[in-house]
Amino acid sequence: MGDEPRSVGGVVRRGFGLWAENATTLWGVLVPLALASQLVCVVAIVATAPRGSKVIDGTIEVPTGAATGAIGAAHLLGFALTALLGVLAAGVALGIFSEAAAGSRSSGRSALSFAWSRIGALMWLGLLYAAVVAGGSLLAVLPGIYIAIACTAAYPVLFAEDKRGLGALARARELSKGRWWATLGAMAPSWLLVGGRGAAGHVHAAG
Repeated sequence: MGDEPRSVGGVVRRGFGLWAENATTLWGVLVPLALASQLVCVVAIVATAPRGSKVIDGTIEVPTGAATGAIGAAHLLGFALTALLGVLAAGVALGIFSEAAAGSRSSGRSALSFAWSRIGALMWLGLLYAAVVAGGSLLAVLPGIYIAIACTAAYPVLFAEDKRGLGALARARELSKGRWWATLGAMAPSWLLVGGRGAAGHVHAAG
């Protein structure tokens, strides 16, 4: 594996290259999933909103004294669907990019099937990762950041080595030894993109 990208720059270039080659396949799966999820949420909220409800600045205002239990359940359904979609999207992306990194191509359908077959393991790993990072953050901010970076490869480990739960976190920590800064550098571009998009959204909303 002499051409393996070991430097931060090499990892970033390889990552963007894989993205460019497989973005069409990825979005071909994620866009329909997102649209379907949004459609279900909208239909559920419209169906459960009390008569006379109005939407003001993106917030549903219900008449005074109207029952809100059903619409609350609809919002809970939307939250659950969004969480499920996020986990499934991560699984689809990992399936596609893992195949690409190995030199083969994965169809959107096979990547979706691959991710769905591991949805339980993905959700459990996500909960464990959040708990471990939160536990480190309770000690201080820096331990939380260190753990978040050190264990960031847990999802790829789940797909590449079929290690699950704490085993995936431990393997990710093992892989990051001596390469913590390189891992941080490789992850920084995606975090900056997500953070920039969120900041732009807040500025737009404030304007």
